[in-house]
Amino acid sequence: MQALTCPDCNSHIEVSWGRYFQSSFKGIYECPFCRIKSKIRIKPKIFQFCSWGIQLVVVSVIPVAFLTSAWFSGGALLAFSGVLLLDKFIDSKYGVLVEAT
Repeated sequence: MQALTCPDCNSHIEVSWGRYFQSSFKGIYECPFCRIKSKIRIKPKIFQFCSWGIQLVVVSVIPVAFLTSAWFSGGALLAFSGVLLLDKFIDSKYGVLVEAT
């Protein structure tokens, strides 16, 4: 599994589900060793834009899915879980931590 590197103490931070959900909206990871908070940047940027676009489409479809049918809502939830897996993979593989300002 890929890990992020703390810019302060150079320790490796594994992207666990707990850390991913704590940082998912702000994009800030906290180093478990030195407790310094760092922002994540995705390199190359095309992965970041693709991830945002997929998340936007899936999140906008979910409310419509719940209002229409059970089959469609199940598919939307399955797509959303796939997007979470993809985004976590992109964070851990292509993410670089920089000091939070």
